[in-house]
Amino acid sequence: FSGMRSVFQWTIGNLSKIGGVHNAMDFSINDSANLEIGGQIGLFSNGSQIGVHLALDSVVNSTAGTNFTCSNNFALINGNHACFSYNYTLISNAVYYLDVEIQNRSVRGYISTPQSNRSDIYNTNLKRTLIGEINWKNELMYLSPQSYWVANYYGDSCKNLSAISTFNFVPVSYNNVIKKMRSFYSSNLFDTTLCGPQNLIGLTNFAHNVTMSISRPPAI
Repeated sequence: FSGMRSVFQWTIGNLSKIGGVHNAMDFSINDSANLEIGGQIGLFSNGSQIGVHLALDSVVNSTAGTNFTCSNNFALINGNHACFSYNYTLISNAVYYLDVEIQNRSVRGYISTPQSNRSDIYNTNLKRTLIGEINWKNELMYLSPQSYWVANYYGDSCKNLSAISTFNFVPVSYNNVIKKMRSFYSSNLFDTTLCGPQNLIGLTNFAHNVTMSISRPPAI
């Protein structure tokens, strides 16, 4: 497949805490030299702002979308090149499709306009915003989604967290008009090396193809 669509829905509460949340879909790409390249696309909060990003671990050069930046100095992922915005307007409870597409030697990431539901999940003609285009030295092929994950980060203490609940739904792979709902398994729902389960409740409902995490800051 040459494209994949991941599904994000955030319920955003109190963002006055300095702690943040990082919620992403990992994906892999094979190239013509039989190398496997890892990447991710997702949303994040630093406690007061919401951001969106596309990252890849092997890069030649990149071009940012309008109002986005591409850099090797993306704070969330050491060693990866990313195109991102630290200040993106995200509507609470709206559904966003975050798409990744490969063509020749390029990887492009997009975020859709806010959706009221998931009825257009197979619609590849939705209005989207380009996050960025990241280029590699070899021809790219075999794009595959891997797993959603979520982690708390930022701040000096895991007790300083913003109130954000994240919902992720089963991704879709596509190739021109051919579309396939992916098998869904999330074994790495949150990163316990950061704040992990101390401040996150993680739930997976395989019957309805959804994972949910609840970031629960302590009472003020």
